Amino acid sequence: MRTIALTCCFVLALTAPDVVRAQSRATLVPQVSFGTVYDDNLFALPVHNGDYMNVVTPGLEGSWDSPTLTLTSFYAFDMQRSIQNPALNTLEARRHAFFDSSWKTTPRLLLGFGTHYDRSETPGDLNPDTGILSERKRAYRWQLTPSIGYKLTPLTTITTNYSWTQEALRDDVSGAVHVGRITVARQLSERATLDVAYLGRMFVDRSGQQSSQAGLLGFTYTLAPYTTLTFQGGPRVTTYNGVQPEIVAAFMRKTDRLTTGFDAWHGETIILGIAGPVAVDSATGKFVWPVRHNFEIGTHIGYFDSTTLAHTRAQVYHSELVAAWSPGGPYTIAGSYGADVQRGDVRGGIYDGKTVLRNVFLLRVTVAPRLTRSFLPPDEEARAKGVIR
Repeated sequence: MRTIALTCCFVLALTAPDVVRAQSRATLVPQVSFGTVYDDNLFALPVHNGDYMNVVTPGLEGSWDSPTLTLTSFYAFDMQRSIQNPALNTLEARRHAFFDSSWKTTPRLLLGFGTHYDRSETPGDLNPDTGILSERKRAYRWQLTPSIGYKLTPLTTITTNYSWTQEALRDDVSGAVHVGRITVARQLSERATLDVAYLGRMFVDRSGQQSSQAGLLGFTYTLAPYTTLTFQGGPRVTTYNGVQPEIVAAFMRKTDRLTTGFDAWHGETIILGIAGPVAVDSATGKFVWPVRHNFEIGTHIGYFDSTTLAHTRAQVYHSELVAAWSPGGPYTIAGSYGADVQRGDVRGGIYDGKTVLRNVFLLRVTVAPRLTRSFLPPDEEARAKGVIR
């Protein structure tokens, strides 16, 4: 995955027009983090088994920016050593890699492509849409997301994107979901935008195929500067549960003193180790306080309610407090505390009806020097050197 990302960056950079390359800026950020984690429920069970773990995370980030082409890639992995459980010692407790690109081929046409790869010994890390906790077992996730955006008129835009996600749990169920979306958006005023969308999903695993199709009507309104309200909803026709609503609502406000975000979702997704689509109701909130220019505090809260085709159900309550301080230079010191409460078990196992509690403390120091180089057009570069052309 790392080789693919770097190769894509190199190929796209070479094939871009000369003028675009000359106006570009390249950034490279090698980094390494040293951290200590305390997890009081290592195996996500009703009976706790906690331990301290030391984690070293090397990583590499690269980007390429120009007026028409943007490339970003990142790769990192966790080397983990447990204090009391030698069986948890590993050179790759987690892997994370991604490559994202956008190419404005004409003033009206924008092409995009992204790919993400994750591997973790803690499957709960790969369930962001449901928050489901899971026993410690190696899990994988791959995702590809191409997209096309076209401006039909100055006020009307059509976008289409496709997403393929493959998940696998070692010695367990693997599954994939294909998602396609077409959206036509019309700007009604400086504050209001109306959109109409088609959303289709196909779920594929060992139990067979299930699919759904939804027609959505959306509305985005700017309540005030840096304050936006978004709503999208409509009927979703499924092959497994008749007609269901698909609803997404979000509120975002960003100021110099506080960033606030809320979102709610009634939809469907996949969960590691579960066959077929899973119905999800979720509500999340995020707050970030920039206490000073180099110090900020944030909190995340979330509620997730997941129900499977077998009518097993789990409810998860998540809360997290984070803080980050940059004393200067390439150094950042960050700490966090997260708490999860899970009631029920989507797998319908022996822990169904019981409550799982998990608390995680993290303290991390990151060193990330930033290396940047700009590329000017030949005439501008000559003028910068005092040469008249």
